[in-house]
Amino acid sequence: MFELFFAHLGIGLLACLLLVPLRRLGRQFFAFATGLALAFLILAAATRASRETSMNVALWACIGLAAAHLASLRFHARVLSIALLAAAVAAGGVTVGRDAIALAAHPAAHASALLLGAHFVTAALVTGAVTLDMILGHFYLVIPNLSFGPLRRLTLVFAAALALRIGVVGWTLIGAWDVWALAWRTDATRFMLEYGFFLTLRIVFGVVGPAVLAYLVWECVRIRSNQSATGILYVATAIVLIGEIAAKYFLTTEALLL
Repeated sequence: MFELFFAHLGIGLLACLLLVPLRRLGRQFFAFATGLALAFLILAAATRASRETSMNVALWACIGLAAAHLASLRFHARVLSIALLAAAVAAGGVTVGRDAIALAAHPAAHASALLLGAHFVTAALVTGAVTLDMILGHFYLVIPNLSFGPLRRLTLVFAAALALRIGVVGWTLIGAWDVWALAWRTDATRFMLEYGFFLTLRIVFGVVGPAVLAYLVWECVRIRSNQSATGILYVATAIVLIGEIAAKYFLTTEALLL
């Protein structure tokens, strides 16, 4: 469960870094965000190493390229830094695709590799976007005279990623409605005991709560109230991460996508 969560968060952070300008935000912001992504990716690799006998080459390539991007920031080589970051994201995409194919081939799987890939990509984007948006909001509190353009852009990226994530979750629920309905009709008490808490957690923390908070963040950014926006983003980050952990729990313990 956690190896997927850590990998998706790290890859999502790197992917969303490609969407903000290095020149306007500076090396310090990129170094901090890349270092955080690396920490999550290394945690994912360490967790996988205790479970898998073969090395995940794509994940380690992503780690190596992200480390090279971090090192390149010291030399003001902007083009090289962006190229290394893009290569790290590409390696992360291969990792996500490999995981989707491997899980789809599992005997207990009830989803195609394409649907699993859609879940993994949108999970990476939404966790990466909200975390990076929160980090950027904090930078506005400690570094004066930063333009509001990057914060506005990242907030829109977060909202778009969340919309995609909700769309994929909704499509999956519609497609698997008969499975959930059968489980409810078979034994409603057991359904509530086994799924009720985590299902509620997933919907409230993964769909409803983030949607409301994304709107509030946008309203704060629109009126240039970065302090309020950052405070809301702290809460949004926490509940999005909780919602995605609940989704990984469903996938790894019950072989259910949500």
